[in-house]
Amino acid sequence: MTLDWHTLLNVAQHAAQSAADVLARWQQGISVREKGPNDLVTEADMAAQEAIHQVLRQSFPEVDFVGEESAQHLLSRSGLCWVVDPLDGTTNYVHGLPCYAISIGLMNHGVPVAGVVYDPLRREMFTAARGQGAWLNGQRIHVSECEHLKDALLLTGFPTDCRGKEYVFSAWRAFALQSRAVRRIGCTSLNLAWLAAGRADGCWSYEIQPWDVCAGVCLVQEAGGTVTNPDGQPYVLHHRDFLASNGSLHLSMLQVLRSSS
Repeated sequence: MTLDWHTLLNVAQHAAQSAADVLARWQQGISVREKGPNDLVTEADMAAQEAIHQVLRQSFPEVDFVGEESAQHLLSRSGLCWVVDPLDGTTNYVHGLPCYAISIGLMNHGVPVAGVVYDPLRREMFTAARGQGAWLNGQRIHVSECEHLKDALLLTGFPTDCRGKEYVFSAWRAFALQSRAVRRIGCTSLNLAWLAAGRADGCWSYEIQPWDVCAGVCLVQEAGGTVTNPDGQPYVLHHRDFLASNGSLHLSMLQVLRSSS
């Protein structure tokens, strides 16, 4: 399949907007059930995912599809596959905290090659494609030029269940002591999108899933940033932990993570 990035991103943006419309309709009457400790999932998730799937399938029927709310989460695809989180920040959404997003990534042989992250409340559409740069509402974006960790604003995410995982708090403490500030917003895709846009200078997270980061990783890389494992090895979607930065701070952040573990 020959990739037409312009068409592909236009369709993905349409799919994200369709999901946003679904989420807005569900906002007033959320039916919540427990998927696991501290992990709320709503019927809105599934309705939004189906809206995305319909739009993508209509234009690209030959491309595989994996969504967070799919019954099958296998990512052993040999070719192109959409990797979708229809509602990243579910707990925020359920509680009315205005910080959630729709994430639609495309991977090719396990490598993120395109992505859309849509913040419907701020009407911000982040897009990127391999070799095409990263964009916000049609304007080119780049990572920040921050060169010193002491001046950096960092973003992070915690596992769903932090019990028995003291390394999470050790890393938070280490970065909080050496940076300007650390924020946890509860939406991994926006962490990465905001890093790509230069609003933050670095981010890290543990126990994430491919649908959390597929689109965001592409955004950061196309905006000039760096994404690796916490040990500095190249990041792939099957890894559960990541470190992302504007590039200039990457070595410093790696050193902090190593010293805190």
